[in-house]
Amino acid sequence: MIALGPRDDVLVQRLNDYLGPGGLRHLDVTTLFGSTPFSTKRCGRDTSGFLTLNGIRIPYAEIKGVVIRLPLTWSLSYEFDLQDRMFVYHETLAAWFSTISNLACPVFNRFGLGWWLQDTTYHLRLLQRLAFQLAMTISTDTPSLFPAHSLFFGSPNPCHDSAYLVGEKIIKREGEEDSLLFSFLSDKAAMLADWQESEGILLSRLDFLRKGNQLQLSNIDPIPSLHTEHPGTIDRIAKTIVDICQ
Repeated sequence: MIALGPRDDVLVQRLNDYLGPGGLRHLDVTTLFGSTPFSTKRCGRDTSGFLTLNGIRIPYAEIKGVVIRLPLTWSLSYEFDLQDRMFVYHETLAAWFSTISNLACPVFNRFGLGWWLQDTTYHLRLLQRLAFQLAMTISTDTPSLFPAHSLFFGSPNPCHDSAYLVGEKIIKREGEEDSLLFSFLSDKAAMLADWQESEGILLSRLDFLRKGNQLQLSNIDPIPSLHTEHPGTIDRIAKTIVDICQ
């Protein structure tokens, strides 16, 4: 497996614990965009190629899974002209977007181009499409914009009900025994799966505002912050990811 993101990310660390020595390759944003050779060949719907990590060529077919926890903060040195920097930046992102989007292995998450280009309406579109899929309303206190140059929205709102969606599995937060939310999500499993397939989102935290016995969708975090989460919850998320990729 390959993890793209900060080395001190708690999910990356837990995946490394599960997979053991050599089981997880790690690339931070600077290494990925600035010094990772790769080759991609497209033939119809088939994609082949390889990455070179620490001098070792890894064919795409041997990659079991990819976990993306990237803050998109990479840029070229200011010694280059702005026009050249923007050209190289967008061409690099486009190349990696195309490569990761077409890998055959599970990708957490296979983000749309809007995320890679930091389109500030990307998060709102995710919310609107999921709300439409589940036939529910969006809470008025929903954050409407994906935070620019940020990895996380932050911890879940303690006034809201939250659960993690990892593949087909619904994972409760440690200490939460919310039968209403779990029953609601379980009943909507087929609709959630359709949304995941259409958006490429295999890992997310879904937040809901409860009003009586009704739920409103309040937030989706497609790169959920886990630094304040209970270790038991992180364990279940990491183990589910590993199980999906095996």
